[in-house]
Amino acid sequence: MMMKMFGLVFLVASGVAHAGGTCDTRDSDDRTAVTSRLLAMYTQEQEESASGNPDKAKADADREKEARKLDEKGWLCSPHDQFHAAWVMRFSEDAEVLGRAYELAKGAMNGRVPRSKWLTAYLFDKWHVYLGRPQRYGAMTANHKDKLCLFEVDKLVADDERAQYDMPAIATQYERVMKDHGLKGPFSWDEMQRKGLWCPTLGDSKKKKR
Repeated sequence: MMMKMFGLVFLVASGVAHAGGTCDTRDSDDRTAVTSRLLAMYTQEQEESASGNPDKAKADADREKEARKLDEKGWLCSPHDQFHAAWVMRFSEDAEVLGRAYELAKGAMNGRVPRSKWLTAYLFDKWHVYLGRPQRYGAMTANHKDKLCLFEVDKLVADDERAQYDMPAIATQYERVMKDHGLKGPFSWDEMQRKGLWCPTLGDSKKKKR
């Protein structure tokens, strides 16, 4: 089964280190250097995304690995550090890494970092998709057999909750998928189910890919 996977991207607690509370013992120059590096990785990803860099996937993997190492050392010392690390870690296909990135995004959200609400929802969805579970917010789509599909969404999640995380109403995603299949609606969970428009479940097969 070959699928090209996408996330819903807009161009638009904590502070506790993952492995050892080293932020309190490191000098300000060290902390500034790590913060600058994380910001540079975030900026590079944005620039490569905008330019359509053909080598972006390799660069994403390298940045994700570097951010993970900084996190494991306990060097994410601010909500902005957590946000930038979570941003570059979101390209992982390892459920454990995605789960950690989700926790970092929550820390950034608690610190009121811009775009962190959306990132938290996005990472929750991608994490759950790679665990083989329904997503909550509808961020994750893919191409399957040359048509757009949506990974199954938890039917009980209301659009009010999505709005709290700067996510659009779920009907917008249903509409995208159905129109790609030449369908006119209704744009609803029940119709997605009836038409069989959910993406195939990934499950744990992707957990150890990286």
